[in-house]
Amino acid sequence: MRVLALKRDHYCCAQCQRNGRPFEPANTVHHIISREDAPELALELSNLESVCAACHNKLHPGKAFRRMKLPDRKPAQTVRVIRM
Repeated sequence: MRVLALKRDHYCCAQCQRNGRPFEPANTVHHIISREDAPELALELSNLESVCAACHNKLHPGKAFRRMKLPDRKPAQTVRVIRM
């Protein structure tokens, strides 16, 4: 379904086009009506639109790509190696 939506939209971001912004290649498919609100529309092509990463991050700020936060590291401990 994802590839069908991207091909249908010619790999162009629908949000950028709608808002008159310069061409941005789309690499993500967005559910117009969320899967939580309408699970029956999850695989409907008419409920999908191609978007660039920046627009997808604006649409879903909580899902925006961010570097994985590493746990706080403790100072390195000295390890003593004993050869036998």
